[in-house]
Amino acid sequence: PVASARGRASRERFEGLDSAVQLLTLDELFASDDVEAIMVCTRSSDHAAHAVEVLKVCKHLLLEKPGAVTVSGQSLLTSAAAEHPELVARVAYHRRHDPHFREVAERLAAGDIGEPFAVHLTSREDFPPSEADVAAGGFIMDVGVHDFDTARWLLGADPTTAYALVQNPVYLDSDVDNAHVTIGLGAAVATTHLSRTSTLGMEIRCEVIGCDDLVSSGSHA
Repeated sequence: PVASARGRASRERFEGLDSAVQLLTLDELFASDDVEAIMVCTRSSDHAAHAVEVLKVCKHLLLEKPGAVTVSGQSLLTSAAAEHPELVARVAYHRRHDPHFREVAERLAAGDIGEPFAVHLTSREDFPPSEADVAAGGFIMDVGVHDFDTARWLLGADPTTAYALVQNPVYLDSDVDNAHVTIGLGAAVATTHLSRTSTLGMEIRCEVIGCDDLVSSGSHA
């Protein structure tokens, strides 16, 4: 089944669907006894509310990033997941499954670079500001969550402090087109450069520095 947050799903809006696929409203999907798990791909600003509903009807959850765009929304989602420990509730951060990032994680786990103390990340793209930024939680939220999650995953620690500086050197009417974020994670530090003004298109880079060595992964398209 496929459902839409804006009424019943239609084949025109979901091009390429097999004729056997059921088209439902969200309420119909949540109430279906034939559905055991739901993937939520609605607007980021709606993620928390829809995810909580999925868990309330006792279905497994795969949630597109971010889990929520506010602290209160994330708290609601965390509480709902805790109330249903029998259910799988997961946010779809794809870097945890990317072969290049998994290789970095495996080298860290093997102790190849000693104790890691810094992660430097870069996420650059060439998409201009748009009205869609609001529903996505803003540019830093929409793009940066991948880097924030990567740092937590690789270092095995949660943030304790965060500091950011922002710029708008290209899109002068926007509040930010480049951001530089520093995050403390226990004894380690993560930095990320988030940009929507890349001249190379999409650029994703990661470097982890340890006491003995460093390991890196990077690509651009």
